[in-house]
Amino acid sequence: MQGYADLVADPQVKHMQALVTARGAGETGASITLVNHPVRYDGEAAAIRLPPQRLGAQTREVLGELGFGAAEIAALARDGVVRVDET
Repeated sequence: MQGYADLVADPQVKHMQALVTARGAGETGASITLVNHPVRYDGEAAAIRLPPQRLGAQTREVLGELGFGAAEIAALARDGVVRVDET
């Protein structure tokens, strides 16, 4: 079993370019390391064009599509059942 530092330094992980660093979302835009897309197209990995969304970015929309009302979603967020992005 490898720890994170071992995994990052693993020659096969490097060779496969299994990890990729991208700019993050949020106020700082701090970079984050992600697992790279495993499929290659003409020998190249798909590019990461956008940072990942904030946690809870689409919670309201998804729950709304499932029939939850605004008050129900607010209660779920208040009780810590779901996370909603407050920005």
